[in-house]
Amino acid sequence: MAHAPLVHRLHALFALALFALWPFGRLVHAFAVPLGYAVRPYVVYRSRGGAVARGSVMDR
Repeated sequence: MAHAPLVHRLHALFALALFALWPFGRLVHAFAVPLGYAVRPYVVYRSRGGAVARGSVMDR
């Protein structure tokens, strides 16, 4: 590695830095394939029009 061109050494350095920082960034989600994401039901957090939806926590 000592006699490798600068471009190759920089490439290796950036690759090692990417692998070192991978777990602390969003790239870690590349291994978590969300297979159930496409078939899960839609979640409604609030109703349109400002009215409280029936069966919500506010009714209890």
